[in-house]
Amino acid sequence: MTSISPPKSAGERLYQEYCSSCHQPDGSGVPGMYPPVKESDWVNGDKQQLIKVMLLGWKRRSWSMANPTSTPCRTIGL
Repeated sequence: MTSISPPKSAGERLYQEYCSSCHQPDGSGVPGMYPPVKESDWVNGDKQQLIKVMLLGWKRRSWSMANPTSTPCRTIGL
């Protein structure tokens, strides 16, 4: 018998489409390139700030330490 995966939530679909290529499908990030988002205090903190990053992107000096390429966070562009 084949098991069927439950449908993904809207948030899961957005993460897979816009975030997982850098932050990895499991949210673990890439050391020295892209910070982890799984169990991140930053992600689990201020939801307004998180939404702002998702809509406008993220490029800050403090983040460049974790991302030496200084590539801005890809936005969902709503």
